[in-house]
Amino acid sequence: MMLFTLDNREKNAKRKDMLSGYVNFSLAVASPEMTGLEEPCRYWAYRDPQGNYNLFFWKLTTVRLLFVIIFEHVVLGVVKLIDIFIPDITESVQLRIDIDDIIAKDILNDDSQEQAKKKATTGTMTPTEAPRTKSPKFLNPSDAV
Repeated sequence: MMLFTLDNREKNAKRKDMLSGYVNFSLAVASPEMTGLEEPCRYWAYRDPQGNYNLFFWKLTTVRLLFVIIFEHVVLGVVKLIDIFIPDITESVQLRIDIDDIIAKDILNDDSQEQAKKKATTGTMTPTEAPRTKSPKFLNPSDAV
């Protein structure tokens, strides 16, 4: 916001060597027909005699907009680099989380095996839930019959 409202005319006016043509360049002229006055009125703007913005205004606005966009991308890049190099979770905490996950999986696996054994011993297990046993291996095909 400051970039678009900042005006360096006061700084330039303090330097004697830069004053030649300063008034004609930086101040626009409102014609007497526009103001109803006898003399032309001057105001801060980069406009041509018809009141339209001149080429310098558009170049200055483009440079200001490019600066804002580039600055914003630099800030986003720095934030992304910080996000990459500084982890959200420290290594010790991540290790503890991994260990807890492994323990939880083991407990769940043990519980599911105990439930399967209980169902098999009580006979409440359906044929699809029955634990699979290894089929016997026969030495020759005639023994299978």
